[in-house]
Amino acid sequence: MMQGRKKYQRRQWIRNQSVYFNSKYLLSDIETNTSEFNIITPTGDLSTLAVKPEYNLKLVPYQDMYLNVTIGNGGPTPAIRAKAGQEYTLDLLPYSSGTFAETRLYIRGSDYLSAIGNLAPMYPYEIDLRVAHIKSIDIGTDVAEYVNQNLNKLELPAQLPLLETLNIKNCHTLAGGIDVASANNLRVVEAAGSAISGIDIPDYSKIETLHLPSTVSSLSLQHAYFLKDFSIVNNNGIETYSGLSTLHVIDSDRSADLRENDTDPLPVDWMAIATAMIRDRSNVALDVIISNIYSGGITNIDELGLFETQKKMAERFNGQIELSGYLHVYNSWSEIERDHYTGTDEDSVWPELHLITH
Repeated sequence: MMQGRKKYQRRQWIRNQSVYFNSKYLLSDIETNTSEFNIITPTGDLSTLAVKPEYNLKLVPYQDMYLNVTIGNGGPTPAIRAKAGQEYTLDLLPYSSGTFAETRLYIRGSDYLSAIGNLAPMYPYEIDLRVAHIKSIDIGTDVAEYVNQNLNKLELPAQLPLLETLNIKNCHTLAGGIDVASANNLRVVEAAGSAISGIDIPDYSKIETLHLPSTVSSLSLQHAYFLKDFSIVNNNGIETYSGLSTLHVIDSDRSADLRENDTDPLPVDWMAIATAMIRDRSNVALDVIISNIYSGGITNIDELGLFETQKKMAERFNGQIELSGYLHVYNSWSEIERDHYTGTDEDSVWPELHLITH
């Protein structure tokens, strides 16, 4: 064959046909491969809600298949014959009495979907997603006044190889840790306004935007070269690092020279973030590692004294403050100060740290 060997073409055809016919007749593979979550109509005057309830499910299949959704204990809605990559909207209200009271929603064959739309207007909770081919998980909203008190659980699959965007912004009651360590294509995480305590990012990730809430206590990034936009903010939108006690940034700093143009964001200044951590929590033993610094800088070399004091405290409690790389100092320093903080002397505080004067 002009396009390759026939047996591989046949194998691909059989695999695609299997999903297509299984979804058409709701066979066991599709029945067991289901994402599910509760939806509810908030009580009270709906016109006063910051986010008006809407129950339109927007599904994008990863390949040709039939879309099947079951609402509560009722039968499935009419199946939709769908083409890969096209969005299909299913209005759920005609299958209800006009409102939803703790209604369980089942999306059959969800492993073969690349998008399920924004779920925030459905006021979902008890979310269990099985979405191996998903590209976007969108549960949050830009509206800070959004209130969904029931949303406290988000179950994600172990493997998310195609996921690019995770949005849980302003899901104020969603707590615990988020594991997206398998999402090697992850580029955007919007989690400000949630209550998560941490997030597992894959090594060598492609992440560019990482917005986290002030409830995050621990963060580890390794080889996150593409990260341009990073912040931790409280519910008032104020940047703060007072809740962060562990920060490991391993070989994730990029030189400002790598910017494509002047409008490209400056690299994340991890030294400034670590300094803010230490000043906000000077009486707490912190755990900070920033390796291979390229773009970080301090105004005066005396600022390293803050890090040294914190290092001594941390070591008493099995913590650490470790710095390495090239640190820009926008003031002069003496050779005595330089040799104390850096250099090859075994008594130096950070032997692998080098100072660059400006």
